[in-house]
Amino acid sequence: MYSRSLDEPVRHYPRTMSPKRRTLAAALIVASTVFLGGTAASYADTVPAGDRVTSYAADVHLDGDGVLHVEETVALEATGDSVTRVLQTKVRADADRDRVWELKNLSATVDEQSAPVKTDEVDEGTKVTVTTGTGAKTVVYTYDVIGTVAESAEGREVSWPVVQGFDSVIPRATISASIPFASWVACFAGRPGSGKPCTSSQLAESAALEIEQLAVPPQGRVTFLTGLTADATVKPNAKFKDRWSLGRAFSGRCSTGRTGRGSPRRTASGRASSAPSRTSRPTWWTSPRRCWTLPCATTW
Repeated sequence: MYSRSLDEPVRHYPRTMSPKRRTLAAALIVASTVFLGGTAASYADTVPAGDRVTSYAADVHLDGDGVLHVEETVALEATGDSVTRVLQTKVRADADRDRVWELKNLSATVDEQSAPVKTDEVDEGTKVTVTTGTGAKTVVYTYDVIGTVAESAEGREVSWPVVQGFDSVIPRATISASIPFASWVACFAGRPGSGKPCTSSQLAESAALEIEQLAVPPQGRVTFLTGLTADATVKPNAKFKDRWSLGRAFSGRCSTGRTGRGSPRRTASGRASSAPSRTSRPTWWTSPRRCWTLPCATTW
C-alpha cells in the first residue's frame, strides 16, 4: 500500500488514545508526492540540466534527547552561483494526519569555508539555497532534525530520508549512522513511490548503521528505518498534525453560546436570552435552534 505524500517509508503509528490502533500490525509504505501540487518525479523530469553531484556521504547521529544530527558532504559541479534543494518535512501518516519533522541549526560550508545559506519555508518543507560559485565544489550541509523517534505498533523506531532534494543523479551515496540501541535496520531508495531496498544496509558493531546506494535518480531519496531495543532510553518525539478537510472543518458544533460569541446574552432580569442581540445577530439567523446546528467552523 502506498500513501499519497512524500517518498518516505512510514509506519502506521498508533494514536495515543486508541488501544485498538496499538494492536494493528504496522505496514511499511512508501509515499509518492501528490499532496502539494505535483509529484517529485514529474518535477525531476522537467528541470533543466544543471548542477551535477559526483559523490555523496552522510554521517548521522542520534543523541540522548532524540535529536538527529546530520552532516552531508556533497561533491558537485555547480553551473550557477548557488545550489538549491528542498528538504521535505511532511509525510502522510494515515487517513487523518501528517507526520512532520522540524529542522534546526542548518548551515553549510563550501570548500571548507563558511557559505551564505538562505532558507525559505515552502509547502512541502524547507528550501535551502547555498551560495557556491561555479565549478567543482565540496558542500558540507549540517542540520538537526527533531521528530525522528516514533512509537509504532512494532516498537520504538527512528527514520529519516537522509538523501533527498537533489536534481542530479548521485552515482554512489553512503550513510553512516550511529543510533544507540539499534536492533535492526531497513533502507529504501529510488524515485517517489519506489519500495526498492538499498544496494546494501547492515547493522555493524556499537549500533552503527552502514548504508550504500548506487545510482540515486534525480529527486530520489535514501531513507533509513531502524528499530530500537527495549533498553533504549530516548523518548519518542514524533509529531503529527491533523490534515485539514471539509468534513473535519464541519464536524464540530457551536459550544460557546447561542449568539456564537462567548456567553449567551443576558436580559435585564439576569436570565439568558434565547436570541442573539441585534448587534451580533448574523444575517442568516432565523431561530435559536439554528445556531445549535451550525458547525463551529462557521464564524461571523
